[in-house]
Amino acid sequence: MYLLAQGLGVLSHVPGGLGVFEGAVLALLTPDVPAHTVLGALLAYRVIYHVIPFLLAVALLAAFELRQRARSTPSP
Repeated sequence: MYLLAQGLGVLSHVPGGLGVFEGAVLALLTPDVPAHTVLGALLAYRVIYHVIPFLLAVALLAAFELRQRARSTPSP
């Protein structure tokens, strides 16, 4: 089911399969699992695997850039 949903997301050419992946998982799981449970798990999945690494990368890039600026700024 996961691979099918991922494949549909890739085939749709939507960045990150956003919406397509969730729709496929929701359609495949709702007969057995309540929709609110599936949506909560999908939200947690997106946050853990996409949002947190993105924010970590932004913080590391900002720290690197600030360190580079501090090194290149001449002292009075």
